[in-house]
Amino acid sequence: TMIDIDQDYKSFGKLDVLQGVNMSGSTGEVISLIGSGSGKSTFLMCIMRMLSDKGMTMILVTHENYRGY
Repeated sequence: TMIDIDQDYKSFGKLDVLQGVNMSGSTGEVISLIGSGSGKSTFLMCIMRMLSDKGMTMILVTHENYRGY
């Protein structure tokens, strides 16, 4: 499985929490999100669709839909 996230954006009112976040990962990779107050939980909640976001493009490639990405 591969994942590709492009231009994630999230705000709460006038407070921009995520701006232009990009991430990609391949099978077997370990990805760490670090930082204090940097929007890690918000980013993960957007990925899991627990929060709505604006403009996020997420592609999840599995063995069923793999086309040589």
